Amino acid sequence: MQLYHAAQFSHAKLKVTEDGSPSKPPTFTRYRSSETKDPRKRNKQCLVATAEGEMEYIGQNFGPTASRSDSMCKYMVGVVDKTTNKIKVYDGQLFHLQPWIFLKESLNEGDEDVTDKKDLSFAEKSDMLTEAFGSARKQRAMESRIRNKVATDALEHSLRKAMEEAGSQPNTPTKLPAQETSDIIPACNRNATRPEEAYHMEDIISPSIMLSLKGACEFLTTATQNQIAEWKTNETYSPYVLSQLQVLTGTTEKRKERASQLLYMMYLIHMHCLKPFACRKGIPFMKGTPDAVKKHLLNEFTVEAMSPDGKKTLRNLSSKMRDKLALHMILIALYIDNFRVNLSLLQKELHLGSTK
Repeated sequence: MQLYHAAQFSHAKLKVTEDGSPSKPPTFTRYRSSETKDPRKRNKQCLVATAEGEMEYIGQNFGPTASRSDSMCKYMVGVVDKTTNKIKVYDGQLFHLQPWIFLKESLNEGDEDVTDKKDLSFAEKSDMLTEAFGSARKQRAMESRIRNKVATDALEHSLRKAMEEAGSQPNTPTKLPAQETSDIIPACNRNATRPEEAYHMEDIISPSIMLSLKGACEFLTTATQNQIAEWKTNETYSPYVLSQLQVLTGTTEKRKERASQLLYMMYLIHMHCLKPFACRKGIPFMKGTPDAVKKHLLNEFTVEAMSPDGKKTLRNLSSKMRDKLALHMILIALYIDNFRVNLSLLQKELHLGSTK
């Protein structure tokens, strides 16, 4: 099937005579990809137009300079037979030609600036275009992104330097300020020689809260495999908790203690997954949560905030408190899984990215 090619110049039109024909038509050369086996490459074409002198225009049907309209439009070319005054219509392909002189001259002269720009990434080139031609809104967004990146790089540099300095110091226990350890993570035993000595479960779940949990976890300790399967199908409870509940073994007291830890995990997961707007009228706890546990969760994982009218105090679940929830869940999961925990299931349930 015969295919015609149409050319459209990006910045000007050809000079034409009175009858509509080009006064000095350019010379067109078409190049095709030599790849014949790869279907993605064999249709690549390049159209080069040489105008007066050595002015060249280039258009491609691939790459960033190719027209995006080709994928949404179908072009047809009509050829008129002057003897019969009939027109035949053929399939066509449109090429958007752009001047190539600036890059050509720079490369011939060995311009160092152009050579340097060729090594820039796509994002850096986009920033240069935005800086030169972008709207005020886009320029402000670009400047804000660059400032944030600089701040992040500076923070990473400071952290790296602090870690190097800490590594060069003698290996002596360092006591951190109480504010830093109590706000986010339980106290850590830096002299621990085994994983289970680094943190103590009593610091994560206090004995009084554990007592309340043991009184409320009976439905987990007595759950059958059929009930667990039904809960999993109906998404009644946490998938991570249910996966651990399926392999719950040991003595009655041991099962009750592990079920209490899983119930506490369930409460933490429920709080972490709450939407911000859900906390405006109070934290919606899970049904059956003991009052002592509710008070404990409010004190440990929420912060006080004044209402917009300043008349009452509200409880807010900030991003810092969500991090604290995640850290406590990871510590409990380490104890449950004997300090070799696969975080993929918990990560998916908490909607946390790998970087986080």
